[in-house]
Amino acid sequence: MNNLDEAAKPSRASSIDCSEFAPGTQALKGKMSGWELLFSVLAFAAPVTSVSSLIPFVIQGGGIAAPLLILAATVLMLAFSIGFVTMSKHVTKPGAFYAYVAEACGIKIGQGTAFVAVFAYFTLGFCTIALVGPVISNFLSNVFKLTNVPWYVGSFIAFGITGTLAYLRIDLSAKVLTLVMFAEIGLVLLFNFIVPISTDSQHLSFAPLSPTHFLDGNFTVAFLYSIIIFIGFESTAVYRDEVKNPEKSIPIITYCAVLFIGIFYAFSAWMTITAYGIDDVMAAADKDAANLFMNAMANYLGKTSVDITRGILIISAIACLLSAHNALARYIHSLSRNGAIPPTFSKIHPKHKSPYIASFTCTLGWAVATLAFINSDPNVLYARVGGVGTYAMLILMSLTAIAVLYFFLQRKQFGFKITVCPLFAVAGILSFTVLTTINFHYLTGGEPGSGVWLQLLIVVMFAYGYISASLKPQPALMMTSE
Repeated sequence: MNNLDEAAKPSRASSIDCSEFAPGTQALKGKMSGWELLFSVLAFAAPVTSVSSLIPFVIQGGGIAAPLLILAATVLMLAFSIGFVTMSKHVTKPGAFYAYVAEACGIKIGQGTAFVAVFAYFTLGFCTIALVGPVISNFLSNVFKLTNVPWYVGSFIAFGITGTLAYLRIDLSAKVLTLVMFAEIGLVLLFNFIVPISTDSQHLSFAPLSPTHFLDGNFTVAFLYSIIIFIGFESTAVYRDEVKNPEKSIPIITYCAVLFIGIFYAFSAWMTITAYGIDDVMAAADKDAANLFMNAMANYLGKTSVDITRGILIISAIACLLSAHNALARYIHSLSRNGAIPPTFSKIHPKHKSPYIASFTCTLGWAVATLAFINSDPNVLYARVGGVGTYAMLILMSLTAIAVLYFFLQRKQFGFKITVCPLFAVAGILSFTVLTTINFHYLTGGEPGSGVWLQLLIVVMFAYGYISASLKPQPALMMTSE
């Protein structure tokens, strides 16, 4: 039997003691397999969306060293994952980042982190909504010759679909995401294998893997987009209550997700460069980075493949939104279970066993946000909202990396997995978060110094969580062990 299915076998140790949580709250239960959880997590990385929307900007910023930059980001994320997974043995509650911070640093900092996490997932979901609207509009225009379709129509359709699926059983969402992932991965792999064997291709060069080109371009921008590709892998821990045997399956799936994302996207970046040739790819990226992948698809697989890719891109964005929706709903549910917000948000649907109140809250929140920005340019909205969401995720990863290192240091425990890897993760992620703070305009597309108010929103969210934890008595379960 394969490792993921083996890890998904039920375990007696995985039973949940409901008395440990806030009174009046309900626990999630599920039977997700290891494979379903893996593909649910990978859906956040959205292969077609990332290859067409993120990798071109890694190339534009980092030049032909893009594959190597993605591999370097893989090493950093793997170091972070090793400490994250090792500490998971001591964290028995769902909640991903904030559960780890609360365990190491106490409930006040933990709850502040939780509200930053909610803000991050909400904004990343909303930026996906702003992305999918124009994509649907363009798809209808190019394929069905329809015009004047407002971007927000596609957006309402998108979060209407994800809201419905998130309301139902998690294993149904997982099966849908698994099918979508197979289609996405298959399409990108087809491109990746056609390019090097095509007679139209430039000769295959190993220069993109050479360290001599590592710092050729704008390292900050290129490495930032390389890290963005990995966002979502940590959500394995959010599904602790709904996956079989979480003690074994979550570590395996976390490592698999990081390694797959790193290797798959590094190879895809290499093949995208090969499609144009190392001498011409930068000119093509500078001319039209947004369509770098689509233009290459047209050259190697024909215009029909581009139409198919645009269709799958819509499905990819919706799958990404569904993954974010499920994760956000479970963050809200966990906050309720831990007494940070009213117990109503922890209610479980009697038939579907989903956190339906928390899920509906996500849908309602995105509907309100879409209406509030209905007259905005979706491209500007996507850049700014996605930028602040990504920045919030970097802060979350920094806080979690510090929490993991601190957790073992305060217990005077040392070793490669619990000292060296977390220390490397802290040094890499924290220093890069500082660089991003200084160059925040790269994320939002504004002028230097602009967008400070967006950064302050994250501070406000953390302060709200911290202060509310200070003023409100918490259940004994939330206090970290000394």
